[in-house]
Amino acid sequence: VVFMALTGAGEQLELTVVGQLLGADGVTATSAHCAWKISLPSGWKLVSGALGGESQLDTPMQKGSFVWQHPIDVCLQGDCNDGWPSLQLEVRSVDDFALSNPVGYSIEYAAI
Repeated sequence: VVFMALTGAGEQLELTVVGQLLGADGVTATSAHCAWKISLPSGWKLVSGALGGESQLDTPMQKGSFVWQHPIDVCLQGDCNDGWPSLQLEVRSVDDFALSNPVGYSIEYAAI
């Protein structure tokens, strides 16, 4: 669950992204984590927070239902002339040899 708020006047906008990566269902793996990244087009800059991160590894007792509850709190500033920032998610499984392999991804644009 991620909430976005857009404020500003004229050319400069401020985009605040606050929420958390709750988890995933239906992943056929015994362990998984989520890597995330915010991609900024030209004209946007980071004001506070981090542009990427990674959740902890979850190995649930009930296979396929992962809980991460990883926080995201980012403030960006820019204009929409060259596009909008995007939130990129990648769910990765971890096998018995500790190798991390992608099993799903998503890209969400902050077009408001």
